[in-house]
Amino acid sequence: MCTRILFLSNFAHKFVYFTVT
Repeated sequence: MCTRILFLSNFAHKFVYFTVT
């Protein structure tokens, strides 16, 4: 479960990064 949360968090960060940039 922790891995899943970490993966989703990483994906969210990338999505936000691309949106901001």
